[in-house]
Amino acid sequence: MRRLPSSVPFASLLVYSPRGTSKVSKDSRTVCYDIKQGRPDTVTRAVTRLAEVWGTKGMKDFFGPDVILVPAPKSAPLVQNALWPADVICREIVKQGLAKAIQPALKRVTRVTKSAGAKERPDIHKHMETMEARAWLSDGGAPRVTIVDDVITKGATLYAGCVLIREAMPEADVRVFALVRTMSQGDVAEILAPCVGVVRTAWDNVIRVP
Repeated sequence: MRRLPSSVPFASLLVYSPRGTSKVSKDSRTVCYDIKQGRPDTVTRAVTRLAEVWGTKGMKDFFGPDVILVPAPKSAPLVQNALWPADVICREIVKQGLAKAIQPALKRVTRVTKSAGAKERPDIHKHMETMEARAWLSDGGAPRVTIVDDVITKGATLYAGCVLIREAMPEADVRVFALVRTMSQGDVAEILAPCVGVVRTAWDNVIRVP
């Protein structure tokens, strides 16, 4: 029987409000939408800010010259030449010197319902059933791995990806990062709000803290 970790470390840089009515909240939705669309100028600006703050905001374990980035899979199997926002973000992070390389070691093999706007989000078990992980040849020692996504809400996709990568590469130190995190209660005071926390198990699913 699969043993699930009680939690996995996560970090994020930006925050957005899906329902807030303030100007900052509305602007946060624009930024989030642009990142989900993989718009290069927005992604570049965001990663530039990440480069400025990661060393002082508790993210030293998530990035660095020896870290391998794994883009989180989309909700459906990847189609050739299709937009893959997580990969766009990973490429910019490597370009700006915050990680060593990218390994597309996670793939979606069966479509799941998109979490955004869904009444019933896929749980961690559904994500693990519909994704596959592959190992890669490490340069030596325990590889440091950060799974990267565009947006995190509860964190089921990233948690499941972490479990699968750890199973494929038991020696790896695996963490998860999303450029944007959702704050569903009311307005947000600012968009740039670096955060380090955990995605932890809660019954048959997970919650993000904070």
